[in-house]
Amino acid sequence: MLYYTVQDDDTVYSIARLFVIEEADLRWANHIPEGGEFTSGDTIWVPAP
Repeated sequence: MLYYTVQDDDTVYSIARLFVIEEADLRWANHIPEGGEFTSGDTIWVPAP
């Protein structure tokens, strides 16, 4: 896993696409429920593909 700092226009979907991973995996790694989003400035875990 690696860390990523969420930018102003990022969404869970866009971050997942950026790192070529499943959105569900990104949500799972960061305990974000379906429909929830990150906040700009958050540092999140990005699981390995």
